[in-house]
Amino acid sequence: MKTIILYIAMTFGVLLGVNTLFAQEAVKGPQISFEKEVYDFGKLEYNGDGRCQFVFKNTGNEPLWISQVQGSCACAIAEWPKEPILPGKKSKIIIRYDTRRVGPTTKAFTVTSNAVNGPRVLKIIGEVQPPKEDPFDSTPTN
Repeated sequence: MKTIILYIAMTFGVLLGVNTLFAQEAVKGPQISFEKEVYDFGKLEYNGDGRCQFVFKNTGNEPLWISQVQGSCACAIAEWPKEPILPGKKSKIIIRYDTRRVGPTTKAFTVTSNAVNGPRVLKIIGEVQPPKEDPFDSTPTN
């Protein structure tokens, strides 16, 4: 009986050790973790402020480098840090959407980095309202 208990304990110990080994191996390198990956503007005013930011943290154990943030169209511009983000530090990606494009929108941005859990895709959604006045209306008002 003691032999069986000892065998079970040793087997459990070996399995626990293997799981720990794989878990430690999985976290080597930089990892990128976003606070949120979808930003909902809701209703945007025509020609209004179309900026948003995606805050992220390097949850890995090596410096994180973002090499590119590529949008699904030319209607938005992304800005990202060019310097390395050290382990445990936060930074942000800023997206500027062209709010002169009336109507609903959903745009995706692929974040390319050296993160072991990358690339990642960020999304913006919203609806740009029509202008309050027609900027091309040349009718004089009295």
